[in-house]
Amino acid sequence: MAYVFSSPSNKGLLEFDSAIFTKVESKIESGNLKTLFSTQQEERQKESRVLFLTLRDRDAEIFVTRKTGNNDYEDGVIYECKP
Repeated sequence: MAYVFSSPSNKGLLEFDSAIFTKVESKIESGNLKTLFSTQQEERQKESRVLFLTLRDRDAEIFVTRKTGNNDYEDGVIYECKP
């Protein structure tokens, strides 16, 4: 099980398994706010793996997705996490 922690020293960033994720965009989907994250390392490497973060009270879900060639997203692993 993976966990996500807010980094108090890096406001607006999340630490995920020692990787730093930056906010890319937010959108409302099915009544839920989903925020798209990517890692600084992946941004440098221009990789396509992204995260959707859906906040639910004190719980959150991380949807690990891989971007497909047609600008769509393929669902991947869902992790339970702690904000």
